[in-house]
Amino acid sequence: YFEQKNIKKKIRPINRLDKDTSGIVIFAKNEYIQEFLVKEMKKNTFFKEYIAVCEGIFESKIGTINLPIGRKENSIIERCVCSDGDIAITHYNVLKSLKNTSVVHVTLETGRTHQIRVHLSNIGHPILGDTLYGNPSSVINRQALHAYKIKFAHPISNKPSIYIANIEESVTPFKNAYMKYKIPTTVGDNFLNNKLKTNTAISSIIATKANPPDSASLKHNPLEYVYHATIAVPNNPKNIQK
Repeated sequence: YFEQKNIKKKIRPINRLDKDTSGIVIFAKNEYIQEFLVKEMKKNTFFKEYIAVCEGIFESKIGTINLPIGRKENSIIERCVCSDGDIAITHYNVLKSLKNTSVVHVTLETGRTHQIRVHLSNIGHPILGDTLYGNPSSVINRQALHAYKIKFAHPISNKPSIYIANIEESVTPFKNAYMKYKIPTTVGDNFLNNKLKTNTAISSIIATKANPPDSASLKHNPLEYVYHATIAVPNNPKNIQK
């Protein structure tokens, strides 16, 4: 994006995604904005929401996982639940249960490396296709985890800024899982208040379009000189939209 706009600035990512996780990434365009948004994250006012497809049927449809996470011994990449790890808190809400599979909405209070993947695996529901913390899948070639929504206060106006990357069957590696498990195409703000109702929260599958968009949809902020939002679509670098 910076190359396309001929912007000669340092890359300042605010949030990050695991390799092979799709969704929204925010980049600050200057040092002040970066510091402001990083402080929001530390104050837990930078909200991130995810959709995951998990193995198994959850006994509790709504729950909180509060288990410390640390680096696994003798591993550079892998994390695990351990008594001397850092505090990690994950909230989940099951949107839909199918045969041996669940579609889950996830929010975070903390942002540990691989937190969602480690926590869901630890309670016996690894994310579909997560070969590091679960099992390979025949319907998706990576972990079925999508960072679909980010909400924060705009650094200049202080007004709520909301970015949404809806799951669209034509543009993400969720395609097979999406079609098989009817992953929600969009999720409303009532998720923030834990007022989910399975019978109304699940959208129907989007009909295949003749000319599908090249990336997931975004709600833009008019002050585009402040920060930049991109959609990460693994294995398809063309699917990026400002």
